[in-house]
Amino acid sequence: MKKLMFGMVQAFCLMAMVAFVGSVFVSCEKDKDGEGRPYYSKYLDINVYHCERIGSVLAVDYTVANKSDGIQTIEFFTPVASDNVGGTYTEELGGVTMAFGYSEFWQKNETRIASKDTIVGHLKVRDFNPRENATTASVKISIGISGIDLADKPFEQNRIAIIDNRVKEHGVQTNDTLLAWKVTSCAFNENDVDLHFTVTNNTGQRLSNFGMGYMKGGEAVCQDNQGVSYESSICFEGGEWYHNAEVSSLAKGGTVNGTIRVKDVRDNASELTVIIGATASNYIVADEQVRFLTIPIEK
Repeated sequence: MKKLMFGMVQAFCLMAMVAFVGSVFVSCEKDKDGEGRPYYSKYLDINVYHCERIGSVLAVDYTVANKSDGIQTIEFFTPVASDNVGGTYTEELGGVTMAFGYSEFWQKNETRIASKDTIVGHLKVRDFNPRENATTASVKISIGISGIDLADKPFEQNRIAIIDNRVKEHGVQTNDTLLAWKVTSCAFNENDVDLHFTVTNNTGQRLSNFGMGYMKGGEAVCQDNQGVSYESSICFEGGEWYHNAEVSSLAKGGTVNGTIRVKDVRDNASELTVIIGATASNYIVADEQVRFLTIPIEK
Protein backbone atom coordinates (compact mmCIF):
# COMPACT_ATOMS: atom_id res chain seq x y z
CA MET A 1 0.00 0.00 0.00
CA LYS A 2 2.81 2.39 0.91
CA LYS A 3 4.57 1.57 -2.39
CA LEU A 4 1.32 2.29 -4.26
CA MET A 5 0.86 5.63 -2.52
CA PHE A 6 4.51 6.55 -3.14
CA GLY A 7 4.12 5.70 -6.83
CA MET A 8 0.99 7.81 -7.08
CA VAL A 9 2.77 10.78 -5.47
CA GLN A 10 5.70 10.38 -7.87
CA ALA A 11 3.34 10.27 -10.83
CA PHE A 12 1.46 13.36 -9.61
CA CYS A 13 4.71 15.30 -9.13
CA LEU A 14 5.92 14.27 -12.57
CA MET A 15 2.65 15.40 -14.18
CA ALA A 16 2.82 18.71 -12.31
CA MET A 17 6.39 19.29 -13.49
CA VAL A 18 5.45 18.50 -17.09
CA ALA A 19 2.47 20.86 -16.87
CA PHE A 20 4.65 23.62 -15.41
CA VAL A 21 7.35 23.23 -18.05
CA GLY A 22 4.69 23.11 -20.75
CA SER A 23 3.03 26.27 -19.48
CA VAL A 24 6.37 28.09 -19.40
CA PHE A 25 7.10 26.91 -22.93
CA VAL A 26 3.67 28.00 -24.21
CA SER A 27 4.04 31.36 -22.43
CA CYS A 28 7.39 31.95 -24.10
CA GLU A 29 6.00 30.91 -27.49
CA LYS A 30 3.18 33.45 -27.16
CA ASP A 31 5.77 36.24 -27.05
CA LYS A 32 7.26 35.24 -30.44
CA ASP A 33 6.19 34.38 -33.95
CA GLY A 34 7.25 31.29 -35.89
CA GLU A 35 10.55 32.91 -36.80
CA GLY A 36 11.38 33.74 -33.20
CA ARG A 37 10.66 37.47 -33.51
CA PRO A 38 8.99 38.97 -30.43
CA TYR A 39 5.53 40.54 -30.50
CA TYR A 40 5.12 44.13 -29.35
CA SER A 41 3.14 42.81 -26.36
CA LYS A 42 6.39 41.53 -24.82
CA TYR A 43 7.35 45.18 -24.23
CA LEU A 44 4.14 47.23 -24.34
CA ASP A 45 0.65 47.11 -22.89
CA ILE A 46 -1.87 49.12 -24.95
CA ASN A 47 -5.46 49.71 -23.97
CA VAL A 48 -8.24 51.88 -25.42
CA TYR A 49 -10.12 53.62 -22.61
CA HIS A 50 -12.30 56.20 -24.39
CA CYS A 51 -14.06 56.42 -27.75
CA GLU A 52 -16.36 59.37 -28.48
CA ARG A 53 -17.95 61.22 -31.38
CA ILE A 54 -17.05 64.93 -31.36
CA GLY A 55 -18.56 66.83 -34.26
CA SER A 56 -17.74 64.86 -37.42
CA VAL A 57 -14.73 63.21 -35.78
CA LEU A 58 -14.33 59.97 -33.82
CA ALA A 59 -11.80 60.53 -31.02
CA VAL A 60 -10.14 57.42 -29.55
CA ASP A 61 -7.88 57.64 -26.48
CA TYR A 62 -5.53 54.89 -25.31
CA THR A 63 -2.71 54.24 -22.87
CA VAL A 64 0.70 52.79 -23.73
CA ALA A 65 2.66 51.22 -20.87
CA ASN A 66 6.32 50.18 -21.19
CA LYS A 67 6.59 46.99 -19.16
CA SER A 68 10.21 46.32 -20.14
CA ASP A 69 13.29 47.19 -18.07
CA GLY A 70 14.68 49.72 -20.56
CA ILE A 71 13.78 52.98 -22.27
CA GLN A 72 12.04 52.24 -25.55
CA THR A 73 11.71 54.39 -28.66
CA ILE A 74 8.39 53.38 -30.17
CA GLU A 75 6.78 54.18 -33.51
CA PHE A 76 3.08 53.91 -34.32
CA PHE A 77 2.15 53.89 -38.01
CA THR A 78 -0.46 52.82 -40.60
CA PRO A 79 -3.56 53.39 -38.44
CA VAL A 80 -6.83 51.89 -39.66
CA ALA A 81 -10.31 52.23 -38.16
CA SER A 82 -13.63 50.61 -38.98
CA ASP A 83 -17.19 50.67 -37.72
CA ASN A 84 -19.87 48.03 -37.27
CA VAL A 85 -21.86 49.12 -40.35
CA GLY A 86 -19.16 48.49 -42.94
CA GLY A 87 -17.18 51.75 -42.87
CA THR A 88 -13.38 51.63 -43.15
CA TYR A 89 -11.08 54.61 -42.56
CA THR A 90 -7.38 54.80 -43.42
CA GLU A 91 -4.48 57.23 -43.18
CA GLU A 92 -4.92 58.42 -46.78
CA LEU A 93 -5.57 62.17 -47.03
CA GLY A 94 -5.34 62.43 -43.24
CA GLY A 95 -8.43 60.29 -42.71
CA VAL A 96 -6.91 58.68 -39.61
CA THR A 97 -4.18 60.42 -37.62
CA MET A 98 -2.51 59.90 -34.23
CA ALA A 99 -0.71 61.84 -31.53
CA PHE A 100 1.03 61.23 -28.21
CA GLY A 101 0.06 63.68 -25.48
CA TYR A 102 -0.62 67.18 -26.86
CA SER A 103 1.60 66.85 -29.94
CA GLU A 104 0.51 67.32 -33.55
CA PHE A 105 -1.62 64.65 -35.22
CA TRP A 106 0.12 62.73 -37.99
CA GLN A 107 -0.21 59.41 -39.80
CA LYS A 108 3.00 58.28 -38.05
CA ASN A 109 4.18 59.03 -34.49
CA GLU A 110 7.41 58.38 -32.63
CA THR A 111 8.23 58.91 -28.96
CA ARG A 112 10.42 57.62 -26.14
CA ILE A 113 8.88 55.94 -23.12
CA ALA A 114 10.75 55.17 -19.90
CA SER A 115 10.75 51.77 -18.24
CA LYS A 116 7.50 51.07 -16.33
CA ASP A 117 6.10 54.42 -17.51
CA THR A 118 2.69 54.99 -19.12
CA ILE A 119 1.79 57.60 -21.73
CA VAL A 120 -1.47 58.59 -23.41
CA GLY A 121 -2.09 58.37 -27.14
CA HIS A 122 -4.90 59.68 -29.31
CA LEU A 123 -6.36 58.57 -32.62
CA LYS A 124 -8.64 60.80 -34.69
CA VAL A 125 -10.96 59.60 -37.49
CA ARG A 126 -12.20 62.40 -39.77
CA ASP A 127 -15.70 62.33 -41.30
CA PHE A 128 -16.59 59.26 -39.29
CA ASN A 129 -19.81 57.45 -40.24
CA PRO A 130 -21.76 60.33 -41.85
CA ARG A 131 -24.99 58.30 -41.65
CA GLU A 132 -24.50 58.28 -37.86
CA ASN A 133 -25.71 54.73 -37.38
CA ALA A 134 -22.50 53.11 -36.07
CA THR A 135 -22.46 51.99 -32.44
CA THR A 136 -19.01 50.41 -32.17
CA ALA A 137 -15.58 50.97 -33.70
CA SER A 138 -12.40 48.94 -34.17
CA VAL A 139 -8.83 50.24 -34.48
CA LYS A 140 -5.60 48.72 -35.76
CA ILE A 141 -2.13 50.30 -35.43
CA SER A 142 1.22 48.94 -36.62
CA ILE A 143 4.03 49.22 -34.07
CA GLY A 144 7.80 49.41 -34.23
CA ILE A 145 10.41 49.53 -31.46
CA SER A 146 13.88 50.90 -32.22
CA GLY A 147 16.59 48.22 -32.29
CA ILE A 148 14.13 45.31 -32.07
CA ASP A 149 12.99 43.17 -35.01
CA LEU A 150 9.34 42.80 -34.03
CA ALA A 151 6.92 40.27 -35.40
CA ASP A 152 4.47 41.69 -37.93
CA LYS A 153 1.45 41.83 -35.64
CA PRO A 154 -0.31 45.20 -35.10
CA PHE A 155 -2.18 46.36 -32.04
CA GLU A 156 -5.86 45.71 -32.55
CA GLN A 157 -8.94 46.36 -30.41
CA ASN A 158 -12.40 45.55 -31.70
CA ARG A 159 -16.02 46.44 -30.94
CA ILE A 160 -15.24 49.52 -28.86
CA ALA A 161 -18.45 51.17 -27.68
CA ILE A 162 -18.93 54.67 -29.09
CA ILE A 163 -20.03 57.48 -26.75
CA ASP A 164 -22.21 60.13 -28.40
CA ASN A 165 -23.22 63.07 -26.23
CA ARG A 166 -23.44 65.58 -29.09
CA VAL A 167 -26.13 68.24 -29.29
CA LYS A 168 -28.23 67.45 -32.37
CA GLU A 169 -30.56 70.48 -32.53
CA HIS A 170 -31.40 73.83 -30.93
CA GLY A 171 -27.91 74.30 -29.49
CA VAL A 172 -24.17 74.16 -30.06
CA GLN A 173 -22.39 70.96 -31.04
CA THR A 174 -18.92 71.56 -29.63
CA ASN A 175 -15.76 70.88 -31.60
CA ASP A 176 -13.86 69.87 -28.44
CA THR A 177 -15.06 68.55 -25.10
CA LEU A 178 -12.87 71.11 -23.30
CA LEU A 179 -14.43 74.09 -25.06
CA ALA A 180 -17.83 75.13 -23.65
CA TRP A 181 -20.06 77.01 -26.09
CA LYS A 182 -23.29 78.84 -25.32
CA VAL A 183 -25.71 80.86 -27.47
CA THR A 184 -26.80 84.01 -25.61
CA SER A 185 -29.16 85.43 -28.27
CA CYS A 186 -30.09 85.13 -31.93
CA ALA A 187 -32.22 87.96 -33.33
CA PHE A 188 -32.77 90.20 -36.34
CA ASN A 189 -30.68 93.35 -36.58
CA GLU A 190 -32.45 95.14 -39.44
CA ASN A 191 -31.96 92.78 -42.42
CA ASP A 192 -29.28 90.66 -40.75
CA VAL A 193 -29.39 88.17 -37.91
CA ASP A 194 -26.83 88.48 -35.11
CA LEU A 195 -26.03 85.21 -33.35
CA HIS A 196 -24.32 86.07 -30.05
CA PHE A 197 -22.37 83.38 -28.21
CA THR A 198 -19.72 82.73 -25.59
CA VAL A 199 -16.93 80.17 -25.54
CA THR A 200 -15.11 79.17 -22.35
CA ASN A 201 -11.62 77.67 -22.36
CA ASN A 202 -11.52 74.56 -20.14
CA THR A 203 -8.43 73.05 -21.74
CA GLY A 204 -6.23 73.79 -18.74
CA GLN A 205 -3.92 76.03 -20.76
CA ARG A 206 -3.93 79.48 -22.34
CA LEU A 207 -5.06 79.38 -25.98
CA SER A 208 -3.02 81.44 -28.43
CA ASN A 209 -4.58 82.97 -31.55
CA PHE A 210 -8.00 81.45 -30.94
CA GLY A 211 -9.85 82.14 -34.16
CA MET A 212 -13.07 81.45 -36.00
CA GLY A 213 -14.10 81.81 -39.62
CA TYR A 214 -13.17 80.10 -42.87
CA MET A 215 -13.06 76.33 -42.81
CA LYS A 216 -10.67 74.25 -44.89
CA GLY A 217 -13.41 73.70 -47.45
CA GLY A 218 -14.26 77.39 -47.82
CA GLU A 219 -16.54 79.89 -46.10
CA ALA A 220 -18.71 79.13 -43.10
CA VAL A 221 -21.97 77.35 -43.86
CA CYS A 222 -25.07 79.35 -42.91
CA GLN A 223 -28.58 78.08 -43.67
CA ASP A 224 -32.07 78.76 -42.43
CA ASN A 225 -34.79 76.19 -41.69
CA GLN A 226 -35.90 76.30 -45.34
CA GLY A 227 -32.46 75.46 -46.72
CA VAL A 228 -31.62 78.97 -47.92
CA SER A 229 -27.90 79.79 -47.65
CA TYR A 230 -26.38 83.10 -46.56
CA GLU A 231 -23.01 84.81 -46.19
CA SER A 232 -21.66 85.75 -42.77
CA SER A 233 -18.94 87.60 -40.87
CA ILE A 234 -17.73 87.39 -37.26
CA CYS A 235 -16.32 89.59 -34.52
CA PHE A 236 -15.08 89.15 -30.94
CA GLU A 237 -15.93 91.50 -28.08
CA GLY A 238 -17.67 94.03 -30.34
CA GLY A 239 -14.62 94.53 -32.58
CA GLU A 240 -14.29 94.75 -36.34
CA TRP A 241 -16.17 92.37 -38.62
CA TYR A 242 -14.13 89.82 -40.57
CA HIS A 243 -14.58 86.54 -42.44
CA ASN A 244 -11.85 85.32 -40.08
CA ALA A 245 -11.54 86.81 -36.59
CA GLU A 246 -9.33 85.85 -33.67
CA VAL A 247 -8.34 86.83 -30.17
CA SER A 248 -4.61 86.88 -29.48
CA SER A 249 -5.07 85.00 -26.21
CA LEU A 250 -7.88 83.17 -24.44
CA ALA A 251 -6.87 82.65 -20.81
CA LYS A 252 -7.07 79.33 -19.01
CA GLY A 253 -10.66 79.20 -17.71
CA GLY A 254 -11.46 82.43 -19.56
CA THR A 255 -14.54 83.26 -21.62
CA VAL A 256 -14.79 85.36 -24.78
CA ASN A 257 -17.90 86.89 -26.37
CA GLY A 258 -18.43 86.56 -30.10
CA THR A 259 -21.04 87.41 -32.71
CA ILE A 260 -21.75 85.79 -36.06
CA ARG A 261 -23.62 88.16 -38.38
CA VAL A 262 -25.67 86.35 -41.01
CA LYS A 263 -26.40 88.69 -43.92
CA ASP A 264 -29.80 89.52 -45.47
CA VAL A 265 -31.84 86.77 -43.84
CA ARG A 266 -35.35 86.21 -45.17
CA ASP A 267 -38.18 87.49 -42.99
CA ASN A 268 -39.86 84.08 -42.83
CA ALA A 269 -36.76 82.28 -41.50
CA SER A 270 -37.31 80.94 -37.99
CA GLU A 271 -34.06 79.01 -37.34
CA LEU A 272 -30.40 79.22 -38.35
CA THR A 273 -27.69 76.59 -38.63
CA VAL A 274 -24.09 77.84 -38.79
CA ILE A 275 -21.06 75.59 -39.24
CA ILE A 276 -17.84 77.54 -38.82
CA GLY A 277 -14.14 76.87 -38.27
CA ALA A 278 -12.73 77.26 -34.73
CA THR A 279 -9.06 76.60 -33.91
CA ALA A 280 -6.10 77.75 -31.80
CA SER A 281 -2.42 77.87 -32.74
CA ASN A 282 -1.16 75.99 -29.68
CA TYR A 283 -3.94 73.47 -29.05
CA ILE A 284 -5.22 70.70 -31.32
CA VAL A 285 -9.02 70.74 -31.25
CA ALA A 286 -10.82 67.45 -31.82
CA ASP A 287 -12.81 68.86 -34.76
CA GLU A 288 -11.92 72.05 -36.58
CA GLN A 289 -15.58 73.04 -36.98
CA VAL A 290 -18.14 74.09 -34.38
CA ARG A 291 -21.82 73.67 -35.23
CA PHE A 292 -24.62 76.01 -34.15
CA LEU A 293 -27.61 73.82 -34.97
CA THR A 294 -31.20 74.99 -35.63
CA ILE A 295 -30.88 78.04 -33.40
CA PRO A 296 -34.31 79.75 -33.05
CA ILE A 297 -34.44 83.34 -34.32
CA GLU A 298 -36.04 85.69 -31.85
CA LYS A 299 -38.80 87.77 -33.45
